[in-house]
Amino acid sequence: MDYSKIGVRYAKALFELADERNLIDAVNGDMRFLFESLTQNKELHHYLTNPIIKSTDKIKLVNEAFQQNFNALSIDFLKLVIENRREEHLLAMCRRFEYLYKEKFGIKKLELLSAVELDENILKKIEHRQKYHWRIYFGNGRLALRCKR
Repeated sequence: MDYSKIGVRYAKALFELADERNLIDAVNGDMRFLFESLTQNKELHHYLTNPIIKSTDKIKLVNEAFQQNFNALSIDFLKLVIENRREEHLLAMCRRFEYLYKEKFGIKKLELLSAVELDENILKKIEHRQKYHWRIYFGNGRLALRCKR
């Protein structure tokens, strides 16, 4: 199977199930946290993707690391991924889930570049406009504002 298709299929299945159960925001938060954890903690990523480590040990780690803060659906999904030996595709699954989430809610990315550093007062005004003005302009979709400093 094409590796890119694996991440897409798993993410789509999780997304549809989360949407059906009205858990889409919670699962999205879990997938974002998982993505950040795997990209920032190389040891965690290596452990989960290492084919030599037993699945039972990986599931034990997932339970210890994430069960307190993750939704049960997210935990069950991670266990399924591990049991099916698809751990190496977790980052792709997280990225695809985020893509599907943004697509469903019409979230657009806005990047603000400035020649001078913007003070907090100006950033608050921009954020206020982003919430109330630009949402209408983009068809009542959500808009993610990211300021580079």
